[in-house]
Amino acid sequence: MLFHETVAYNLDPTGKSTEREMRKAVETVHLSEAVQRLGGLSGMVTEGGKNLSAGQRQLFCLARALLRRSKILALDEATSSISKEDDELVQRMLRE
Repeated sequence: MLFHETVAYNLDPTGKSTEREMRKAVETVHLSEAVQRLGGLSGMVTEGGKNLSAGQRQLFCLARALLRRSKILALDEATSSISKEDDELVQRMLRE
């Protein structure tokens, strides 16, 4: 779920993450270019993330999950709408 809010808010709605942590999460999921295109952490995401591709939306949500540092992460078809390269990236990130 992505909201019509800033990139930073969509990454961490609780406001507990630092700017550095958010940038690291974005880099980890290879979304730096997309976030820069939106205007950085203060840039706006449209309702439902319609200004991002389907794959970018999924990677964005993965970045949010990384910031939460949950012990358990349940994913349902986490790579269904992303390219083969991004699928391999997500699989590698999950293993690490």
